[in-house]
Amino acid sequence: MLRAVVCDDESIVIQGLQGMIDWTRYGIELVGTAGDGLSALHIVQELQPDIILTDIRMPGLNGLELIEKLTAIHPDIACIVFSGFNEFDYVRRAIHLGVIDYLEKPITIEHVEQALVKTVDRLQRHQTLVTLQSQWSTGKQELLEKATMDLMVLGIEAIPKWKELFGPEADQITEIRAVALSSPLSPSEPNCPGYQCIHTGTGGDYLLAMFPVMPAVEGDVSVTINEIHSTLSPLSDHSPLVIGLGNVYSLHQAQQSYQEARKALRHAQFTGQPWVAYSDMVQMEQSVMDVMTQHRNDLELCLRTRDRRGLLIALKQFQAWSKTSKIGPEPLEKESLRLIYTALDAVRKQGVDPVALSPVLEQIHGLHTRDAMFDWLREQLDLVFQAISTEPNVTSRHPAILKALSYMNEHYSSDISLQEVAQYAELNPTYFSLLFKEQTGTSYIKYLTHMRIDLAKSMLSQGLRVHETGTRVGYPNYRHFTDTFKKITGITPGQYRSSCEEDRSHQEREK
Repeated sequence: MLRAVVCDDESIVIQGLQGMIDWTRYGIELVGTAGDGLSALHIVQELQPDIILTDIRMPGLNGLELIEKLTAIHPDIACIVFSGFNEFDYVRRAIHLGVIDYLEKPITIEHVEQALVKTVDRLQRHQTLVTLQSQWSTGKQELLEKATMDLMVLGIEAIPKWKELFGPEADQITEIRAVALSSPLSPSEPNCPGYQCIHTGTGGDYLLAMFPVMPAVEGDVSVTINEIHSTLSPLSDHSPLVIGLGNVYSLHQAQQSYQEARKALRHAQFTGQPWVAYSDMVQMEQSVMDVMTQHRNDLELCLRTRDRRGLLIALKQFQAWSKTSKIGPEPLEKESLRLIYTALDAVRKQGVDPVALSPVLEQIHGLHTRDAMFDWLREQLDLVFQAISTEPNVTSRHPAILKALSYMNEHYSSDISLQEVAQYAELNPTYFSLLFKEQTGTSYIKYLTHMRIDLAKSMLSQGLRVHETGTRVGYPNYRHFTDTFKKITGITPGQYRSSCEEDRSHQEREK
């Protein structure tokens, strides 16, 4: 419903308009009245009506001065004036101010109602026009945003449509820089000096297309991306905003900038940085390639020698280094897959069908954090180690080694030395040590340690207390047991026991 205010220094006029006009019939609510120009100015500013009916001659401010001040503040307000002075100067000035009707006093109900009909019709037509203009502007902007997205995704074939929607200035645009965003921006387009920007994207793929108004100048891109991030951050729907910046390319190579921006954004999110420029990312990854190769070699050596403990240590070191060096997801994906293939090759050499063990390699592309990626890698390598027996076929073992293993299985809770077991196996300790490693693939002490820790894990998973578990598997000293367990598994016995309890609780809830 429209809102109206009546202003007149004659109270009888105000009372008459209040009581004799059926305002609701015209879709109007009379929300206020005033007896002088200054009061009227205050009431209109407070109530912000759509229509004002005012006398010309009033104390404080006359009607025309009032209208002049109001239209400067509220240009869309509709004004009807009435006066007992039908002077040409008044009429001419009223028309100049854009009043809808000028009524002579004494005013009649019929004339007022006619003026109201004219005013309501004018306001409705104006609102319709504003709505249509808004819809057209919104629709055109949405089409331009979609065309910009197509330009970056499809490339050359999308250029004609984009130019058509961009308008005549499109011919002056020759380059594009894509910015990938972690969250959408507010409706207003950002004002980035030196660029004309279009914000686009849906479904989690949020982008800003930046069109340089002049050819790009070579320089320190980190300064540029810092400025861009500072400009965009206040416009983000979610905080903090993370961005990835592609290089500047010609419109024909818009796809390249788009792909680079997405990779840079993923790198920034993976490494916990507020922004990353693709050019910086590539330069950094090339600078650490030698160190990356050394870590890969260490891991592959552990795989080929089936050194499970060494592999876990090497993985932990690799993870720590990758975090410090801010290595992004793509190089880590490549190294992880390379390790998996090396492991599967080892499985194949053992005569095990690797197909059944092949992980769903696509899973790694959906991992968004460093910890998740390394957890996935450990899980896959653990499956491989379960398939690879670290011991040759038992039936082909030396009888003395079989006798020694039997003794170790019975006395692991005691402090059994190599000399004691060698004596039981009726072999010289030095020869026994060499034969044991040849037959089992590892040293006596490593074999015994892993046997004890594997048994400890089984006991802890069943709820046995840490100290009691250590005593049962041959580690009566609590500190010694805890340190040894952590070296083998990467966590303390207490942490392992707690994780098993959490797993059991989760399984029970699922039931």
